[in-house]
Amino acid sequence: MRVCTITGRPLGGSYPDIGFDFTAMRVAQGSLALPLNPAVAPGESGLDFTWDTGDWMELEERRHRAMVMAYFPELRRATFVFDGASRYEGSMFLPLAGDLTGEYMETYLAFTDLVSGKASNSVYTGSFNGI
Repeated sequence: MRVCTITGRPLGGSYPDIGFDFTAMRVAQGSLALPLNPAVAPGESGLDFTWDTGDWMELEERRHRAMVMAYFPELRRATFVFDGASRYEGSMFLPLAGDLTGEYMETYLAFTDLVSGKASNSVYTGSFNGI
């Protein structure tokens, strides 16, 4: 399992206007299935991550755990959970400290299998300018 590795092509643009492309960054990489229809929405004091689930899921897949992260580029800070809700639950709340709720953030979702140590590639779930 590779976690918090920047892969892909996160730098974009043409000189001298080169910037970091957060949509191309991966915070996890592996062979597990990607989240289906991932989404994130601002909540009361954090972020509500969701993904599709159903009875069609294999038992092994149901035990995968959510890995969620909010990265605050201007602060160079992140809030994350590596062993969150099960894939079968379909949602997870990521609480944010009060000083972070008004900050610009980039968000990511992946899954990990704590038994095998495998992970899925992370997916970019969007940005917020505070919640």
